[in-house]
Amino acid sequence: MNKAHCWCYIVVLLLLVTNYQAKAQETAAQATYDHRIIAVLPFKTRTAYFKPQSKDAVQALQEREAAEGLQLQEALYNAMTQDEEKLLVDVQDWQLTDSLLKAARVDFRNVNNLDAQSLCRLLKVDAVLTGELAELRVSRTYTTSTLIFAASKTKRMIIELYDGKTGDHIWNFEKELDVAGIFDTEKHNQYLEKRLLKAFIRKFPYTR
Repeated sequence: MNKAHCWCYIVVLLLLVTNYQAKAQETAAQATYDHRIIAVLPFKTRTAYFKPQSKDAVQALQEREAAEGLQLQEALYNAMTQDEEKLLVDVQDWQLTDSLLKAARVDFRNVNNLDAQSLCRLLKVDAVLTGELAELRVSRTYTTSTLIFAASKTKRMIIELYDGKTGDHIWNFEKELDVAGIFDTEKHNQYLEKRLLKAFIRKFPYTR
């Protein structure tokens, strides 16, 4: 066996070991926690901006971020429930989740910062999925009458699973997006559900 073949063999072996370890961790999570129904929470989104000129401008930005968080929540729910036969848990309807949160006067923008145990009791679920979309590197800026925005081509999505009984952080998924303005295109839902979130589904511990 020459050196090139030897290195190829080592690389393949390392990949197999890594995949095995990841699958073992997912199996361990399933065995440790008895989850039958989970809820997808509204996402937290963060937009880089500078020099807010008024309180109204800041409020408008917060409303925009909240709306984007709901879009991402719905997109993740839709992606997860498109093929329910592959799921090992039930997923609470996202509209019911939001209705219960509103009834309890929970601020969607801060929902990720709340105690997972309290949220699970409120929603009557066994675990919750939280999500965040943040801009990483500013590529350009543009100005409105009230704000100077930083438009980034690089975003990072983080989705995390928390246990309702213990509050333990069980599992997380991270992915960088090399895309600008995913909310500014009519095809953003298709992009999220068919490309990005499908990658999440493949790694989610509660899929067959």
